[in-house]
Amino acid sequence: MKRTAAINIICSFIAVSIFMLATVLVLVLTGVLGSSEITISSSSATAEYNGKPLMNDEWTLSKGRLKEGHELEVEVSGSQTLVGTSDNYITAKVIDEDGNDVSADYTITYDLGILRVKAKKLTVAAETKMKVYDGTPLVAETFVCNDKLANGHVIEATVEGSQLNIGQSPSVVKSATVIDSISGDDVSRFYDITLANGMLIVTDEYGNIGGGNTGGNTGGNTGGNTGGNNGGNNGGGNVSGGLGGNMSDDQMKKVYFKVTSSVANKVYLKMESYGNYDFSAKGFSKAPEYTARIDGTMSAYYLIALALDNSGLSTRTITVDPEEGIFALPYYAAPGAVTQTSDTVMSGSTDEAYTLMYYAWSSYGGANLPLDYASYEAAYYQFVKDNYLYVDTDTRAYMQNIISKRNLDVNSDSIIREVADYIKGAARYNLYYNVNAIDNAQNPITAFLEEGEGVCRHYAAAATMLFRTLGIPARYTVGFADDVKAGVTKEIKGDKAHAWVEVYVAGMGWVIVEVTGSQNDSSKIELTLTPKSVLRQYESGMSVDAYGSYDESSCLSGFTISSSGYTYRATLSGYLDAPGKAVSSITELIIYDRDGALVYQKSTGYGNDKFKVTYRDGSMHLYITELKYASTDRSKVYDGTALVTENGDCSRIGGILPSGYTERIIANGTLTSAGRASSSFAVEIWQDGENVTDCFLIRKELGSLTVSARSITVTAKSDTKPYDGTPLVCDEVEYDASELASGHVIDSFTISGSQTGVGKSDNVIAANSVIIRDAAGNNVTQNYSVTYKAGELIVTP
Repeated sequence: MKRTAAINIICSFIAVSIFMLATVLVLVLTGVLGSSEITISSSSATAEYNGKPLMNDEWTLSKGRLKEGHELEVEVSGSQTLVGTSDNYITAKVIDEDGNDVSADYTITYDLGILRVKAKKLTVAAETKMKVYDGTPLVAETFVCNDKLANGHVIEATVEGSQLNIGQSPSVVKSATVIDSISGDDVSRFYDITLANGMLIVTDEYGNIGGGNTGGNTGGNTGGNTGGNNGGNNGGGNVSGGLGGNMSDDQMKKVYFKVTSSVANKVYLKMESYGNYDFSAKGFSKAPEYTARIDGTMSAYYLIALALDNSGLSTRTITVDPEEGIFALPYYAAPGAVTQTSDTVMSGSTDEAYTLMYYAWSSYGGANLPLDYASYEAAYYQFVKDNYLYVDTDTRAYMQNIISKRNLDVNSDSIIREVADYIKGAARYNLYYNVNAIDNAQNPITAFLEEGEGVCRHYAAAATMLFRTLGIPARYTVGFADDVKAGVTKEIKGDKAHAWVEVYVAGMGWVIVEVTGSQNDSSKIELTLTPKSVLRQYESGMSVDAYGSYDESSCLSGFTISSSGYTYRATLSGYLDAPGKAVSSITELIIYDRDGALVYQKSTGYGNDKFKVTYRDGSMHLYITELKYASTDRSKVYDGTALVTENGDCSRIGGILPSGYTERIIANGTLTSAGRASSSFAVEIWQDGENVTDCFLIRKELGSLTVSARSITVTAKSDTKPYDGTPLVCDEVEYDASELASGHVIDSFTISGSQTGVGKSDNVIAANSVIIRDAAGNNVTQNYSVTYKAGELIVTP
């Protein structure tokens, strides 16, 4: 049947209408007609308070799109200076190709980021001080703070402590306040202040504090972080796991890398991380590799990069050009051009330069992995704990002694910095260290700390084992390190070979920790020389001079360069012909090199350009008889009060006191915090109202004062509710208050449990988040052994 003309006209009209409607709809949907919706997002940022505004001018067009030829003009105006949070405000307008404002054609919404300024963590520590007993008290007066304050801010602190007799006791910061020096206002609220104790150490003339323990190790970190910011000296190391041997002079002068970075900073080029300390081989063995890959392609090495990216840190560009066939990767490299499949050994082609993105980051925390990688990181963390906590028995015993003396607490928020500061200050960086005494010792790690000198590999090895003894996974790492300027190509030579420590931070990954002490007067050989002690039992008519049984070529302590071929001749002064003590001194010193040529002379000043010599007096002692004393052990569970040595705990156990003499024993040992200290005491011998202790040889066997950590169990509360679409959380805990010492309270904790859908999950207290304070507000958590128990969150249908 044929259609009529009317029907044809109607059909044509309908077709045209449909076409026009479709065209209009397309134009609307594409934004040509009507108002387009766009969302502009500003970025967030977090920083510690430093007195300067926190800003982040990054933004993104997070929803919608602009019409062809249109551009956005965005101004980010957010700023946060004081501790707190605020929105990162933005304003925007849309400009067409002719420069006209066409914002009216758009519906613009803003998704504002958050600017968060946190209180700056600040540690104020009483300064450790030491002196030889002189009858006057050693008094705590000064404090140190290794953290930088905001401009114009100063610390006012009260320090208390006194040590009269031979022994040691804490010097305590009772209070600390931060003041604005211009306005005089108290600005402590901008800082999270931790108070730390120092030590007051009084030794006898031999450096002992009792029981034969040398004062050289006790208080080895005197001065705290001396030169800490100048750490990271390079020693031309062997870039292997061994602790002995340096590069040759030719190798140290050779260029190994050319590096160009887009930002000025210290670049660490990692070659390899090592596993367990091999006591017999005097070095670290090959590390086990973790074979599981992130997203099936990259090693666990990139966990930290993913955490830094998730925290909003911007990447920088770096180009590394290997010159000697050695491959190394900078911290913290982002996945990309030379992605690694090993978490221990860096590998790749050295045929040409490689350019990649990296994070110029130098902190120990503050970043968090995306939740997508939480299960992978948890499995890797278990692998890390299984493989990077081993410490041999000999080294562990030595490190435990350091932990006890330094009151190092693995639960401290600043424990990584505390360990780094201790290791930096425990020895003097010296390229001319005593090779025989350290590298050839049975245990080079403990020998390094005993001798108090060495190079980067010794510092890194000691720190690795101290971290592990504390229960913190750590590994010895080698490569090259040097300072670079932005946009300037830097040649990195063999003398920049370096060793450092990697510490694993749960939830983040491996972070680099610099522990090498500063290299002061690096062009000179430093020596501290003392006449060797002369100790004899007196016989009638006896006299001794400063040499004792030594001659002029063997009468000094501290001449550490004999292994390098140097010899000396010394002239000493000092004389003693009656029971008592006297001082010996160095009046002349001449040093010869391995060829017998004179290279230094004290009297003329010859050789001062090469040697820096510190002279100390020695001691001479003639004694009537030897007397031996001992103290017994005392112990208790921590209760916030001091455990002290009583006079009745001390007695003479050897030797006979001659007729006409009397003895006085003065107990002075004290310990309040959990840990162990010497049960110390002083001995005085009197005759006819005169103190004649110097006429006797006093030896002591010190017992110990042991305060055990107090146990407490803290449990996250459980809760339940019917499903309503909102998260179920419960931020309360339960504990037995009687498990706390008198006046102590649980001040804070962090609970991370949450359940939204029907089901149940653990209500978990974050590890090490419980903080306990005493009645004065001091953090005393380190004195407790806290057991964490989870509650349960249940959402019912």
